[in-house]
Amino acid sequence: MIEWFDVLKLSVPVFLAFLGWLLNEHSKRQWERYKRKEERYVALLESLKGFYASAGPTTARDDKERFLQQLSVGWLYCPDSIIRQIYIFLNHVSTDVRKSDEEKEKAVGEIVSLMRKDLLGKRFFLRGRTRLNASDYRHLKAT
Repeated sequence: MIEWFDVLKLSVPVFLAFLGWLLNEHSKRQWERYKRKEERYVALLESLKGFYASAGPTTARDDKERFLQQLSVGWLYCPDSIIRQIYIFLNHVSTDVRKSDEEKEKAVGEIVSLMRKDLLGKRFFLRGRTRLNASDYRHLKAT
């Protein structure tokens, strides 16, 4: 006859090993999700250069198209706040509306700030470690 103590001696390590495996798999999925989101945000930000005068006409059009494609895909992974802010930015750069460069830059800065918060908020060891906001972002170009 097997005693309960023997059953516990065998089942507790098996249960702990299984729990460790589950936590490890969850951590891997979270990391992969984070990396995919980061890559998508980078692609979105890189395509923003099409909205600046320094880009050539064909390059600008291609970048704008790529940005709009990235925005469409963004509906799958971006939080609502980022999608809304992107549409605010697009309204600022619309040819029908005249906004100052400062307003446009502030709108882009808000997008970047929200992306940072989204990415940093997912990493428990970086949560709340930024004091940067939309007004700190600057679009710079090499001269």
